[in-house]
This record gives sequence, structure tokens and C-alpha cells, in this order.
Amino acid sequence: MPDTPLIIPQLGDLYRAASPLAEALLRVVVGLALVPHGLRFVIFRIITLGRADTNYELVLVQGLANLKEAVEGADAGSTPDPVP
Repeated sequence: MPDTPLIIPQLGDLYRAASPLAEALLRVVVGLALVPHGLRFVIFRIITLGRADTNYELVLVQGLANLKEAVEGADAGSTPDPVP
């Protein structure tokens, strides 16, 4: 701090005394500002069960196909065998 020009040189002793507190306060404020982003990320990962990078369209199509098969039955989608 000796090479840094002070805004009000007469308050140099106050600046030196408040410097550690100001640095700690700055760290707390910046950390608290980052909390909403971190919570959004964590909650998104919990809701998606960690599958945030999955191609949801393919998962949805497969899920709908499984649902259709369960509702209609396993034989409903197959074609009947031709009679010889």
C-alpha cells in the first residue's frame, strides 16, 4: 500500500486499519452474489437427476414408445402372420 496514492492522504491510518476488514467484506459480498447462480445449477442437477446433458428428445420418444406398448399390449403393434 505504500506505492498506492490515497484518495484522502490524511486518512491513511484509517485506510490501513480498515483494509483487512474491507477485503473480508468484499469477499463475503462477492461470494453471496455468486450464491444464486450456484443454487440454480445445483437445483437443476437435482431435478434432472444429473442427466442435464442427455438428449431429451430421444429419451422422450423412447418413453412414449414404451408407454404405447404398455397401453396397447405387446401384440398390438405386430402384424398378423399370413395364412399359407
